[in-house]
Amino acid sequence: MHSIQVAIAGATGNLGGPILQALLSADFSVTVLSRIGGNSSKLKPHPNLTIKEVNFNSVESLTPALQGAEVVVSCVATVAIGSQNPLIDASVAAGVRRFLPAEFGMDSQNALCIQLPVCVPKAATQRFLLEKSISNPGFTYTAVANGLFLDWGIETGFILNPAKHTATLYNGGDVSISVTLLADIAKAVLGVIAHQAETANRVVYV
Repeated sequence: MHSIQVAIAGATGNLGGPILQALLSADFSVTVLSRIGGNSSKLKPHPNLTIKEVNFNSVESLTPALQGAEVVVSCVATVAIGSQNPLIDASVAAGVRRFLPAEFGMDSQNALCIQLPVCVPKAATQRFLLEKSISNPGFTYTAVANGLFLDWGIETGFILNPAKHTATLYNGGDVSISVTLLADIAKAVLGVIAHQAETANRVVYV
C-alpha cells in the first residue's frame, strides 16, 4: 500500500468513480468523503477504502475526516463546483499537501473560457486556492484541464448518439474539439500525485 493517503469527494459520480478505481488499483489508501445520507452505499467494499460521512458546508465536519490525508481530489458535481471553499479550508486545517479541485474540463485560466458561465466558479476556486497556497506554504494545488468526456458523451448520447445513429453538429460540424477518456483523466490524477513538485500550483493539461 502507498504511504500517501488520498481523500476523494464525489466518488460516486461520472468521473469520481473512475478516479476512485484508479487510486485503489494503484494501491492507495483512500478515504471517500460522502454527503450525510448520500449514496456511498453503492460503492463496493475494498480493504484500502474508508468511507466517512460529512457535511460539505462545514469546515468543522470536514477537518477531522481529512486527518492523515496528503492529497484531496474533489470531483463534486457541477452544481457544487462553486461551493468547494469549506473543503479547501478543511484541507488546509488538516495539513493536506495537495488539493485537486473539481476543474476537469475547460481551462479556467484561459481568457476566453472564463467568460463562460460554467467557468466562473472554477476561476473563483482557483483564485481562492492561490490565496491559500500563498498564506500556507505547505499547501499546494493542481487543476486538471481536459477535453469533453468522450466515453461518457457516447454513453449518454451527448454530441454522438450511436443508438439513434445521430450526431449534434455545432458551428457547421467542421470545427475540431478536444475529447478525453475518463480513464485518461484518472491516469492524470495519478500522475499529479506521483509528480507533486512538478505540478504544484498550476494547471496541467490532458
